[in-house]
Amino acid sequence: MLSLKLRGDTYYVVGQVNGKRVRKTTKTSDKEIANHIRIQMEHEMVTGRRSSTTQKSFSDAVESYLKRRDFTSNTTIRYLSKFMDEWDGMTVDQINQNFLEDWLDERLDAVTGPTVRREVNAFMPVIRHARKRGWIDEVPDIERPSDGEPRLRVLNEDEYWALTRGYSKENKHAWGLTQFLLLTGARIGEAIALKFKDVHFTEQEPYVVLRTRKRKGGKEDSRVVPLVGVLIKNGLAYREATGKPPVPDPEEWVFPKWRDQRAAGKAVIKFAESVGVKNFRPHDCRRTFATRLLERGTNPRTVADLLGHTSLTMVMRYMVPPSHVKQDAVNALVM
Repeated sequence: MLSLKLRGDTYYVVGQVNGKRVRKTTKTSDKEIANHIRIQMEHEMVTGRRSSTTQKSFSDAVESYLKRRDFTSNTTIRYLSKFMDEWDGMTVDQINQNFLEDWLDERLDAVTGPTVRREVNAFMPVIRHARKRGWIDEVPDIERPSDGEPRLRVLNEDEYWALTRGYSKENKHAWGLTQFLLLTGARIGEAIALKFKDVHFTEQEPYVVLRTRKRKGGKEDSRVVPLVGVLIKNGLAYREATGKPPVPDPEEWVFPKWRDQRAAGKAVIKFAESVGVKNFRPHDCRRTFATRLLERGTNPRTVADLLGHTSLTMVMRYMVPPSHVKQDAVNALVM
């Protein structure tokens, strides 16, 4: 029978059915989705047939959709995996206008509009793909909830130093990740994907190369962010304390404790709560990084480059001057 095998970041379906050897990529690093694909392949090979066109399941549509994508973000993969579980056994034509309208009403009672919008943005391309394949007659016309006001939370000085000075043996991993986010403006996904081949802390001017993929097209972008001395000192001290070589393997993960972005985020939030910082999200570190640079007179174009934004319009969302800065600006008019 068939099983899953992880090669690099991608799961493959391997094994033997009816004397036929199988080795086929699932084109995904998500084990749940890969397992759905494995089960479907095994069913088709055992029965010798696929379901009729009018009985294609949502999982069939997801499998077909992912095969035609060069890149799909981990966030979208997680959402699709969730819906494959929730809508298990449903044919794609059952996920119609009436069904989705009822789903929207129930979902909006449970979570915020922006969350529902992200979920809809994940599964609607699959529905459109099913229409392209001729598995449904029409695509439901779903009105997405608005994104709402962007989160503008910036850490104040007390909160910033509470996170900086909150080290303990129990929280050393989450503390180290938090310091990196605060002092580089990295997204948490960029941080946990970081390997030491992109950390150049022995140079005269140490720096790190942060890499990210845009959701559309899968293009990888990179940017260089200088490393401050405290990050290097903390990193070397941590390696000494754990008995690791001072010069790491280039393929070693910088933050090996987490390979999942959600788990890393939860750990950082738990650490923040433990030192008295409430209503905290990891992305607040990125906004705080930009705001502190702005307060110190850094040119907005430089901040945009450090954050990896090509547009100053986008970067201004991260630059939230505190009340006293705005007050000082107005007072300067009469001085």
